[in-house]
Amino acid sequence: MSRAQEALSPRAGLWLTLLTLVSIPLWLWSLRWLQEDFSGWSALAERYPVRTHELTGSVGPVVVAIQHGNAARHEFNNCRTRQCPIIEVGLNPRGFWLRSTQQSPSPPLFVPWHAVEHCTQLSARLQAAQPDVPAVRIIIQHPDFERACTAATWRR
Repeated sequence: MSRAQEALSPRAGLWLTLLTLVSIPLWLWSLRWLQEDFSGWSALAERYPVRTHELTGSVGPVVVAIQHGNAARHEFNNCRTRQCPIIEVGLNPRGFWLRSTQQSPSPPLFVPWHAVEHCTQLSARLQAAQPDVPAVRIIIQHPDFERACTAATWRR
């Protein structure tokens, strides 16, 4: 028997196997939690559900980020694949929508233009849900979004 085989008892091998079997689902759950709950996507999806809005006017997958108040922003991308952006964006006269090209974050959301407080360089600041909750800024790195957002908020 080699020294490596002697060092790893059958009990230790069993524990390592169990640890591996538990850690993989835990890792996958934590990735989903980061994309949905930690980023604030879930709260936005509750506040801005798609309901009956048609998801038309897609501009394709775009780098999108969410920032709550002055906190760090959470960027949705996956650079392990060839295509980094994982959020598809759509623009229409009533608002803009976001949906993931992967399993998370979900569900998709639809933000009506009237919910946008103001637009600045490739981002929309949404009206605060409550006075004590920091405003949310959605950064969408696409020139068509900036034009549509500016046009929609300028009319008010």
